[in-house]
Amino acid sequence: MELKTVRGPSNSESSDDGKLQETCTTKRYYDKERHRISQNGTMTKKIAKWRMRERMKTVCVALNFCLNLGVDPPDVIKTEPCARLECWIDPLQFAQPLKALEMIGKALQENFEKMQPRARYKLALDPTVDETKRLCGSLRRNAQDERVLFYYNGHGVPKPTSNGEIWVFNQDYTQYIPLSIYELQTWVGSPSIYVFDCSASGMVVNWFLQFAEQRAKEHERLMTTSPASVTTNLLVKDFILLGASGFNEVLPMNPDLPADVFTSCLTTPIIMALRWFISNSILVKAGVSVDIVDKIPGRLADRRTPLGELNWIFTSVTDTIAWNVFPRDVFQKLFRQDLLVASLFRNFLLAERIMRTFNCTPISYPKLPPTFQHAMWEAWDLAVDMCLSQIPEMLGNPNIEYNQNPFFEEQLTAFEVWLDYASEKKRPPEQLPIVLQVLLSQTHRIRALHLLGRFLDLGSWAVNQALCVGIFPYVLKLLQSPAAELRQILVFIWTKILAHDKSCQLDLVKENGHVYFVSVLNGSGIPADQKTMAAFVLSIVSHNCRPGQSACLAANVITSCLSNLNSEDDMLRRWAVTCLGKVWESFEDAKILAVKEGALDKIYNLFIDPVPEVRAAAMYTLELFLGNSENPELSQVEKNLGSILVPVLSDGSPLVRGVLVELLGKLVQIYEENFKEMFQELLQLESAAEPQHRRTRSSLSGSQEISLKTSREISIRSSKETPVPMPPSPRTFSENSKPFSTLWSLLTTLTLDPINDISSNSEKIIRSIKEQVLGKTAEPSFRNASHWESFKLNAGGKIFRRSPGNLVKAASSNNLVSLLSLANTNHSSSTSLRKTPSSGVLDLRRSSSGEVPGSQREVEDDGPGSRPGSPPVSPALTRSRNVIRDEIPILVEEVQFNFFDWNCEHFSRQNLKESHHDGAEALQKIWRERRNAAVLNKVPDVKKVFSPKLSRPKKFEEQVALLDNSPEVPQKILFHSFDPLLILADDGNGIHVWDRTLSSKICAFKNRSANSVYSKTNSIQLINEDCNSLLLVASEDGFVRMWGNFDEISELKMVTAFRALAPAYYESSPVVTNWQPQSGFLATSGAGHSGMIRIWDLEREFHIQDLVVGTENAHVTSMCTLGEKTLVAGCNEGSICVFDFRMKYTLTSVLNENRESILHIDAPRKESGNSTQIMTGTYAGNVFSWDLAATHRQSVRNFPAFQKTRMTSMAVHRVAPFIACGSLDARVKIFDLQGSVVSEIKYHDGFLGQRINTPSCLAFHPYNLFLGAGYQDSFASVFTVSTPSS
Repeated sequence: MELKTVRGPSNSESSDDGKLQETCTTKRYYDKERHRISQNGTMTKKIAKWRMRERMKTVCVALNFCLNLGVDPPDVIKTEPCARLECWIDPLQFAQPLKALEMIGKALQENFEKMQPRARYKLALDPTVDETKRLCGSLRRNAQDERVLFYYNGHGVPKPTSNGEIWVFNQDYTQYIPLSIYELQTWVGSPSIYVFDCSASGMVVNWFLQFAEQRAKEHERLMTTSPASVTTNLLVKDFILLGASGFNEVLPMNPDLPADVFTSCLTTPIIMALRWFISNSILVKAGVSVDIVDKIPGRLADRRTPLGELNWIFTSVTDTIAWNVFPRDVFQKLFRQDLLVASLFRNFLLAERIMRTFNCTPISYPKLPPTFQHAMWEAWDLAVDMCLSQIPEMLGNPNIEYNQNPFFEEQLTAFEVWLDYASEKKRPPEQLPIVLQVLLSQTHRIRALHLLGRFLDLGSWAVNQALCVGIFPYVLKLLQSPAAELRQILVFIWTKILAHDKSCQLDLVKENGHVYFVSVLNGSGIPADQKTMAAFVLSIVSHNCRPGQSACLAANVITSCLSNLNSEDDMLRRWAVTCLGKVWESFEDAKILAVKEGALDKIYNLFIDPVPEVRAAAMYTLELFLGNSENPELSQVEKNLGSILVPVLSDGSPLVRGVLVELLGKLVQIYEENFKEMFQELLQLESAAEPQHRRTRSSLSGSQEISLKTSREISIRSSKETPVPMPPSPRTFSENSKPFSTLWSLLTTLTLDPINDISSNSEKIIRSIKEQVLGKTAEPSFRNASHWESFKLNAGGKIFRRSPGNLVKAASSNNLVSLLSLANTNHSSSTSLRKTPSSGVLDLRRSSSGEVPGSQREVEDDGPGSRPGSPPVSPALTRSRNVIRDEIPILVEEVQFNFFDWNCEHFSRQNLKESHHDGAEALQKIWRERRNAAVLNKVPDVKKVFSPKLSRPKKFEEQVALLDNSPEVPQKILFHSFDPLLILADDGNGIHVWDRTLSSKICAFKNRSANSVYSKTNSIQLINEDCNSLLLVASEDGFVRMWGNFDEISELKMVTAFRALAPAYYESSPVVTNWQPQSGFLATSGAGHSGMIRIWDLEREFHIQDLVVGTENAHVTSMCTLGEKTLVAGCNEGSICVFDFRMKYTLTSVLNENRESILHIDAPRKESGNSTQIMTGTYAGNVFSWDLAATHRQSVRNFPAFQKTRMTSMAVHRVAPFIACGSLDARVKIFDLQGSVVSEIKYHDGFLGQRINTPSCLAFHPYNLFLGAGYQDSFASVFTVSTPSS
């Protein structure tokens, strides 16, 4: 766990106050992912439609040339000289025009074949209407549902007509024949792409769109009137249009350009781009001519050569421009669906840039935003310039090597800079398509992968961006690489992808990509984090995917997972066991193999794993084992799970208990008929037990009746319910029902869980069985009924009832207490209930001194004024009592358990080191460190306040705050070490948080869950005081709840809750707690475990040990710790039990000089930090000082704090030598450690100050000289020292 360190005292003071830094140097608790992230299913993730629904190919290409070489069109006046080149061929070099036309057509076909070599090409040279029709019809029949490209070169015919027609020829080439675009649409069909290289091609595009709309309306009309007459070629859809010019524009005639400049840009972009660059740059003045373009060495497909590198850079630049300018859906359709279409549109961006300089605007459908001024064109120009500057020297000396262009390295650096300041709110990085292209080269691949991994780690939005840009096929292909240096980053990238989109699992299986991750999981010397991610990937591969499960089973993934269950890394254990469950989920072959390899026993061992997520994962894996099995051996394992799952009931993690409910719910679903049969038997046993109960009641003696009545009053005053009949023996259940009775017991116990949804889901499962047996109206709702009962069955098969007070009046020795005790490792001494041999009824044991001093005997009070012995309330301090308890809001912690999705979300969040530019959080941390250090630096001054060197000592009499907590009476009071907060727990279950500097209440809430009943608060403690403090509240029902943001009602959150102690169903002692921040141990005692101390490890959220106090009738009333080694507990009969942590909390000594019930015990700190002194106060009014290092067992010093009255409260200052004691006769005395009276407080501050009421609680500030006191009249006050005037 991360250490949270703040600045402590200066070096000169560290020797005296080294032990005082414990609050600021301890671990942070309840700050794990399971506490900070809600367990209500999955995060809100928007998965972009990055995967094209259908990959489309252009399989047929019709190349139509209407050139009529040697004859100019009548509506075009050409300049002289004029552009002549067609496909970089000069027609005048051929004697016969037909030969030139054939060569031009062949050259264009070769250029298209470089982009799509597998397509079928057909040439139509100066075609007629019929030839065009036959050509288009033939290609559509061959293409079927794939795309057809129709290319039209109209340089030798007139412009398109205003009626939506283009021109072709008659049979004798004596006339121009119009060809309607409407007819062309019918012949070519859909899907299709059209390229019109002619003047005024914008007119063609406009008419094409109008005809398409007309067809759509006609299709809609016919579908309404006569569907039978609708033809397949009527509707034109899924078409793409490219045009060389605008509506009335004429193609460029510059002699420095080819005549088909648009076609040249689309088919030979590098040549066209280089020629245009040279003609428009200063290279012309340097003697570099356009002829050098044809001499550039290399091939387009070889990225190591100059020509290939330029082509690679050009692809990256155009992809980047399109990615950053076009809408995502348009980018996906044009650049990722069809290889030929993608090439054409990359080149179309170049055509727009070049032709706009000649007052010609290429157009397209879909209509695209302009890109000719994008900044990436400047990067392209720089790359071209750096390449061309080397060519003349290379041509002159073939031995000169080509220097690689720094384009990609510079773009990766720009991407890295963006990542340093990355944020979802910022514009996505421009360089993402370039990173994709870099993966094709080994030169920068590793760097690009690491940067890509950093980008994917930013969150689901980043993964969406990467998938949409087309990263998936590249990283899938890289799994075939055996390079060890790629392993770590590849595993990380795939983890991020699958955490975002689980649908990629089938792609991995089809390409045998899962084998890569199996090898990582099995590899020796591979770090645990890589194995963890590999296990996660294999879990996703097997998730609801039978091909994936079969592939993992064949690859021996089960054996691999089992071998990693003993790993020291908790994340690896967590995901190894999860992967195991996903492989065998609903897959009987995998289950049988796993059972043979002893998988179940290894999973059971994980139920006591120190990490809650691992325990929950083991529980989840066991849940996946259930069901869909016809194997008798496997079914028997399922039925016998009850006894194995009992220990999980005491787990302190709601995550684990929530998965347990899911598991039990699945068992009920599988064996529904068996559970109904068991419940029917249960009803019969209850019916048979009624007469026996009546006989038992009639045979009770008078004293037993009185005892029973007393216990019922203690339990709940308002209950009118008669005692519960004693249940029959568990042996009366049939053999078939016994396993299910144990499982039923677990469910009914979980209905008492403090987490709302755990109890609610358990109740729903139980109700489903009861309603099927008894009918839907047989039992009122658990939540809405004011008085309700439900049968409860324990591990031994006994029955008892539950009342609205959540307390049972009478039960057998094998009731809920026993069941909860069975859930702990040491349960032999965990209960103080004793069975009477004659009747089987539990004795109502009391303490040796009779009534427990200070015990709370009533659940509901009529108000502070009703307490006997309380001093009269001063009229000046009287406040209205017309405030009901329910005005304090009840906080509900909603938890919906979807463990696997929640588990996967760990990898959806940022896993790499966070950026150092998170300013707000860093500044808050610095501020807290300085504030806390300032408090600790004042500790030496606090300790010197009552130094003997002072001529006139100060007194603890100045009142700095008076707090009206009406109508609630403070019973516990607590200072925050660093914030100006004072926390009060009232005589009910209300928690009140005050700002002591402003004397204002800032927050109030009830310590309960929505499903819980009224239960008094017995103890409050603060955890993580240095940062993000939590308030630990223990109530008399044995539950411990942790509240976060307790000083702000709108942000209040119950971080966790668990049953620390079994409930008491008769007389019980209040719950006592002691928190040890250094070790993370919480000691608890009281409720149903009055005679013992239960130790919880809050970091593990697990009960680790039970400690038995010295005498049989003793129960703990107060506890404290000495450093990290010693736990000291004071008991009701006066004994003091000392436990040594170094000896596993063994009871080392018992101090029992006095027989007075101990009210409070605490340990003041010494300057050396090695204090062995403890102070105890008794209800009788005496204070004792003990030295645990002394060989004798007698107190070092004792003195009477009060002689003629009883002590009601006591506090010991942590660093200053002060003891505060409150008495029943409304006084507060402050003593030094030698017993001398320092101050005495009887009145509130001010002129004619009123007399204080009986102190109900006292507390010192840990580091400052503040004393807080709560009174029986609902007021509280804060005092500090005052200096007498001279």
